[in-house]
Amino acid sequence: MKTSTEFSVSSSAYKKRLGITPDVVELAKKSLLESAKMEEKRKPESSEVIVKEDVSLDDFLDYRKSDLRLPVRLYLRDGKIIINEIPTVIHATVSALFKVFMGRWNYRDLRYGDDTTMILNQNNVKEPDSWVRPVRRPRPPLTQAMDRLGTPYPTMIVEVGHAQSLPDLHWKVELYFDVRTTIQIVLTIKIYEPRVDHTAAMIAALYLFQSTSGLLGRQGLQMFLTYQMNIPATELFDGDPAGVPASAIGGFNLDLWEFQVVIRESFNIA
Repeated sequence: MKTSTEFSVSSSAYKKRLGITPDVVELAKKSLLESAKMEEKRKPESSEVIVKEDVSLDDFLDYRKSDLRLPVRLYLRDGKIIINEIPTVIHATVSALFKVFMGRWNYRDLRYGDDTTMILNQNNVKEPDSWVRPVRRPRPPLTQAMDRLGTPYPTMIVEVGHAQSLPDLHWKVELYFDVRTTIQIVLTIKIYEPRVDHTAAMIAALYLFQSTSGLLGRQGLQMFLTYQMNIPATELFDGDPAGVPASAIGGFNLDLWEFQVVIRESFNIA
């Protein structure tokens, strides 16, 4: 096990009162990595690590406000601080590639971001890998905003899972579609470890919020026939007073094959 002196983040960056010590973080990393190696060989289950319970929304927000860079990704769910992902190169590359592709399609009418601390309700806070929001989406009342500054919620969230399991990704979709938020789309991309035959699997799923039922729908396996996944413009530009721009009608066709290319490169698969 690594000692605290081996971390690039100084020991002062850890909140011992919240249970986030160097030793706890290192144990969580080890657990996540071991789980990722075995995920395709066993029954799907959660790989997340709870490090602290009974944490208030304000305490967690104050902690994240200090903009600390930990060697893990964490979030608040039902008052629990949970470590759920490791920001590896492949994780960061896939998340960044999505913003590059959609930004080429439309940068004028959309804004893009990542790792933003986002209030989902009084007990849940998440920092998505990537998000998209219409430029003209109006600011809501403070009690309906995604942060303490009154920022409007994005319309689309992207979650990339490498160390975290497929069930964990699915459960986060439900968090994003909380009654407080106005998020309309969640894209999840699950990356599996390389196989012995020098292949690597990826699962991409698109979830759309159904406002009439309060449930969510999912687009999945049929998309892999052409490696194209359509991001619908109506949901993407939800809340934009100008509506869907003429240039965006029909939505954005995401090329999933390009993700496979960078995944193979990252795993050094010929």
